[in-house]
Amino acid sequence: MSNSHTPKNIGNHLTMTVQNVGFLLERLGQDCSPLQYLRELTHNGLQAIERMGETGEVIWDVDWISFDLGEPMRLCIIDTGDGMTGEEMLMYINQLSSSGSEQSITANYGIGAKIAAATQNPAGLVYQSWKDGEGYMIQLHKDPKTGEYGLQQWLLDDGTYSHYMQIEEYIKPPEIKQNGTKVILYGKYSGQNSMDPPKGIPLPISQPNNSFVSCMARTISWQRSRPSHSVCNP
Repeated sequence: MSNSHTPKNIGNHLTMTVQNVGFLLERLGQDCSPLQYLRELTHNGLQAIERMGETGEVIWDVDWISFDLGEPMRLCIIDTGDGMTGEEMLMYINQLSSSGSEQSITANYGIGAKIAAATQNPAGLVYQSWKDGEGYMIQLHKDPKTGEYGLQQWLLDDGTYSHYMQIEEYIKPPEIKQNGTKVILYGKYSGQNSMDPPKGIPLPISQPNNSFVSCMARTISWQRSRPSHSVCNP
């Protein structure tokens, strides 16, 4: 009589995990072209406008508010889409696999921006978003001590801590009325001029002001009947 035992499959399994998200993010970022983050962030803006079901704008520009305060020139993108609350930014921006209202292959377009833009801007991506007139801000960055990507913690006026904070009305771009989002790119290190192109990317000869974004910093109007498009190729 055989004493062999055939294991029984009871349906349970151990879910695969990622030990070092920072390493994974940067490894995936190596497969992105140097300017892919422009396309991904533009596509995010277009998708946000599409969810509104009306015409909107995506604008690449300088973050003039910080520049007027004496900080370096920083590239930013503004869209007049549906915007996000603080809790929604906490959920969508800080989770690699969740960037839309549902988790699916087509809904997670924001994953590309996290991979391409975060790895090109480890000093930070600041999201300022308005929904129904209320504005909130978060900062996704790479922790220089741990090497992990995540959200900056803020000390609020009441003495508590939060990973998002409410922002004043004067910060809101004039293009945004009740809903919309602005993303500010801080670059590779603190104090960098993120208007400069990534290393190895030549400037267009026709741009005398030496600003690589000036060749594509234009308003993009979006209508639901138009196909999705962006300002750069991968």
